[in-house]
Amino acid sequence: MRRPRSGSAGAVLVLAGVVGLMALIAAGVGGPWTVVDRWGLIFGTPAPMSRPPQPISNPFASATPPPRDRQPPPDLSWLDNVLLTLAIVAGVTVLGFVAWLIWRRFRALRPDLEDEPVPIGAGLAQVQVEPELPVLRRGAAAAARLLDRIADPNDAIIRAWLALEEAAEASGVPRERSETPTEFTVDVLDRTPAPPEPVRRLLKLYLAARFGSTPATAEDVRDAKRALFALAEHWTAADDAVERISRGGSPGSAGSPGSADRERDR
Repeated sequence: MRRPRSGSAGAVLVLAGVVGLMALIAAGVGGPWTVVDRWGLIFGTPAPMSRPPQPISNPFASATPPPRDRQPPPDLSWLDNVLLTLAIVAGVTVLGFVAWLIWRRFRALRPDLEDEPVPIGAGLAQVQVEPELPVLRRGAAAAARLLDRIADPNDAIIRAWLALEEAAEASGVPRERSETPTEFTVDVLDRTPAPPEPVRRLLKLYLAARFGSTPATAEDVRDAKRALFALAEHWTAADDAVERISRGGSPGSAGSPGSADRERDR
C-alpha cells in the first residue's frame, strides 16, 4: 500500500520555519528593530515638543565639582555572535525539515516493492558446490596412516580428524564465516556420495577423544579405520562410475561398495 501524501499542513510548517529563519538572521545581523512613528499614524498625534526649563544660575552657589569618570558600558558584542549562531542552527533545522518533507513526498510517489516485477530465477536456490573427491581420498589415506603410526589412541584419532579437516579446506567448497572447522568438515563430507554413518562415527570418536573424560582405546582406533575405509570405498566407487559413464559404459558394471571390506575380512 502507498503512504498518504502530506497535505497543506506540511507547507504551512515549511513557510513558518522559513519566516522564523529570516527573522532570526535579520535580528542577528542588523540588531534590534525600532519603530519610529513620525506622523502619529500608530500611536496617535504626538504632543508638541516643549523645551525643558533652563536652570537658574545661582551666583552664591559654590562651584560644582568636576564629574567623575564614568565606567564604560559593558561589551555586548558577543551577543551578536550568539544570535548569528542561533540563526544558523535554526536555518539548518529548517532545511533538514524541508529535505525530510521532500523525501516523504518522493517515497509517496514511488510504487511499493510489492508492485515491482520479481526478477526471473530470484527464488531459485543456489547451486551447491561439490567437493573434489580425489582431495578427500588423499586426506582419508593420510588419516589412516596417522592411525597406524601414532601409538596413543587419543592423539591418533584427533590427528586423523585434523587430516580430514585439512582435506575439506582444500576440497574447493567455500566455508561460511559462521562455521567452525568441525562443522565445515562434516558439511563437506555430507556432500559426497558416501553415507552419513561413517562421518558421524568419526565425528563421535573425535569429540570423545578430544573432550571426553574417558580415554580412547585400540578398538576405537580400529573403528575409526573402518569408517575411513568405508568413506574411501564409496568415493572410489563414485569416481569409477563417473569414469565409466564418460566412456560410454554402465555405472553398475563394477562391484558394489562393500566388496573391499569383505575382501579384508577374508
